[in-house]
Amino acid sequence: MNQKTFMGGHTLLELIIVVAILAILLSMAAPAFSTWTDKSQRTTTVHDLLTIFSLARQEAIRTGQQMTLCPIDNDGNCINDWNRRLYLFIDPYNQRKLTDPERVVRVVEEDIPGSLASSKAYYRYRADGFIKGDWGNLTWCPPSGEASMAAHLVINSVGRLRVATDTDGDGIPNKSNGDPVQC
Repeated sequence: MNQKTFMGGHTLLELIIVVAILAILLSMAAPAFSTWTDKSQRTTTVHDLLTIFSLARQEAIRTGQQMTLCPIDNDGNCINDWNRRLYLFIDPYNQRKLTDPERVVRVVEEDIPGSLASSKAYYRYRADGFIKGDWGNLTWCPPSGEASMAAHLVINSVGRLRVATDTDGDGIPNKSNGDPVQC
């Protein structure tokens, strides 16, 4: 008895067509994925910044001592490079310098994606929770550099932060002076 067995399969042409369709679909999904990633990074970064500033204010009030939040150089001096590790420390003599490692309250590692810039090299909270000196602001830009995904935080004189919104309808957050955030 002679039986023929039929073996099913796909031709090379069918496989190429399926791979081409998948490539087209993935290329259309990539921009949406990038937007989703930027939104997620924005939410996480804003939350982390709000948390560390809130902690600085709370610790100043709780301990009754001045707190300084800043990135520092190798000598412990506050510098205006907010893409470095951030230190929150007790600064009783208003030196804006970390002189004693025992005074460190919290360290924020430099794993923030994108770039962070500030109008100031440091922020100091008095024992009453108010900012010592003038208010300031921080701007975070995502790795993609897309200004519509950026975040702008404004710190007022009483030490509270607010996240800037798009006030002119162009899809980009506006600074306190009305200018759009630039990345």
